[in-house]
Amino acid sequence: MGLKLPQVLYVEDGRVNRNLMAEIFTRIGDMRLILAENGGEALQVAANEPIDVVITDIRMPGPDGYEILEALKSSPKTHGVPVIALSALAMRADLERAESAGFAAYITKPMDIGVMIKTVRACCASNA
Repeated sequence: MGLKLPQVLYVEDGRVNRNLMAEIFTRIGDMRLILAENGGEALQVAANEPIDVVITDIRMPGPDGYEILEALKSSPKTHGVPVIALSALAMRADLERAESAGFAAYITKPMDIGVMIKTVRACCASNA
């Protein structure tokens, strides 16, 4: 039986950003990426798949990043899963709100790909 790759759920309503993240994860190859187009889809995936880390956009129609974080934290299955915010919102108030809400990390767009990969790996290791 092979080694189980960490599963990362990426929630993003923008197709271009989903495609970019898929390309990044294809190239690094040591984690499995699951894509969700919106919060409802993300919560359904998280309820049915073993997820190690969630990366979510903040501003989306339907459940936004904060609502996704709250739903995951309130579910016994996902309450310990680290959630990383990936957002264009970069004001000090945005960062402080995200920290107080309980995001494991906050990465601003345009993202530094190296920082994002390092952050995801660190979250996977802390959740192992």
